[in-house]
Amino acid sequence: MNILLDVAGTWTERWPVKIKAIQFLGEARYPKAVRLLLSIFNNSFLNWECPSIKSYTATALGNFKGNQEVVDTLIDGVSDPELLVREASIRSLGKIGDPEALPYLIRLLVDQSTAIRLSVIDALEGIGDPGTIPDIQLALERESDSIVRSEALAALNNFHKKSRVN
Repeated sequence: MNILLDVAGTWTERWPVKIKAIQFLGEARYPKAVRLLLSIFNNSFLNWECPSIKSYTATALGNFKGNQEVVDTLIDGVSDPELLVREASIRSLGKIGDPEALPYLIRLLVDQSTAIRLSVIDALEGIGDPGTIPDIQLALERESDSIVRSEALAALNNFHKKSRVN
């Protein structure tokens, strides 16, 4: 794993290789990688050189549940100017499942991007807080995109199925 840390943290490494190292570190859930991944995510120079590195890093960070700094960083990521970074941050917050992210996600149910709205619905379902049902219902009623409507309806049905089982 140390070689992956070296590759991901080396400035001179080619971007495709660096991104693969970031992906492996996230998939392996290597605890020593968190500090480096947070540093990469927050490094504006790296992200200016290769904007996709930040979205891959957000995805990798989604594998580290229980780390408040990761959650805070991903919450900041939902406001990033890059669409792919916002989407990856949202998906990772849903994967982590921390309810602290809910207010930041709910406000994005009206985002102009269809991809963002879809990601938010998936993230809300992933977090699984039944308190979000009214927000998803309202989003469903306002939504004009048929795919987003379908996903919102499926999320609501899944919430209702879970509540019947419990």
